[in-house]
Amino acid sequence: MKYLLAIYENPGVWNGLPERVRADVHEGRHRFVEEIGASGELLGRITLGDLSHGAVVQVRDGLTWVTGGLHAERADHLVGCYVVECESRERAHAIAAMIPDTGIEGLGIEVRPIAFSVGVGV
Repeated sequence: MKYLLAIYENPGVWNGLPERVRADVHEGRHRFVEEIGASGELLGRITLGDLSHGAVVQVRDGLTWVTGGLHAERADHLVGCYVVECESRERAHAIAAMIPDTGIEGLGIEVRPIAFSVGVGV
């Protein structure tokens, strides 16, 4: 089964972490990619650009509205994801637990089964 491991960060939490802790998280993510890549379970990864370059597009009554930035009411934001293929939901949870973000209050990993994919190598 394939799973999306979505990385969510609260910018206030992330920016409030000491530089060494942020560096440790980045280093831990690299180790995670190496380990899960070597196991053959990692199918891909995506890192999203700066939140300030995001936009929300909505269509209402035939008119398209583009709002700069993201939904401000959300405290946490999607910053990237990994796509893995493993034998069970429990294994997907165990893989997610290896990502260092899970050990920091205000950061987290959402695990979702992929029901369908096409064209992105997954």
